[in-house]
Amino acid sequence: MKKITSHSLLFLLVLISCNNQKQESKPEGDSPKTSSEQKILENTKTHYEAWNKIDTNLMKTVTIEKITRYANGKLASSDQSGLAATMNYFKTAIPDFTLTPGDIIIKDDKSYTKWIVKGTNTGMFGKIPPSGKSSETNGFTILTFNDEGKVTQEEAYFDQLSYLEAWGYTVTPPKTK
Repeated sequence: MKKITSHSLLFLLVLISCNNQKQESKPEGDSPKTSSEQKILENTKTHYEAWNKIDTNLMKTVTIEKITRYANGKLASSDQSGLAATMNYFKTAIPDFTLTPGDIIIKDDKSYTKWIVKGTNTGMFGKIPPSGKSSETNGFTILTFNDEGKVTQEEAYFDQLSYLEAWGYTVTPPKTK
């Protein structure tokens, strides 16, 4: 009987311990602790809503005029009009562009979000003609905010090769001597 009771007690302790760990690992974005974090969370959600709708006016409400946007580590735009051009570029190429954000994590003056973009390439993508094919791309964005809760910088990282391959493009190996 003692063996069953000790095992039951051990099981109960493990269960309580696991439950406490689960609560501690909850993303900070789920329950902001300060008004600053709440503003960052709200503006992060608005940022993704603007991307989803390709609504450049909505985007202007949550960004500073001189917002910088980096795509895969390279400067893509350095102000709101450049960001608007980038958004319209994607809207032209993928009119049914849909961005689905995952958990939003807030730490200090930044938000961190993993996301998925889906859509069909039915328009020109720069010089690349439309393929009519659908794609899905995973990505991750870090947004940096000022004291007013506005986005000052967007760093987006995503897999360009996956959507180009889904559209039918291939990589040609380099010629070797």
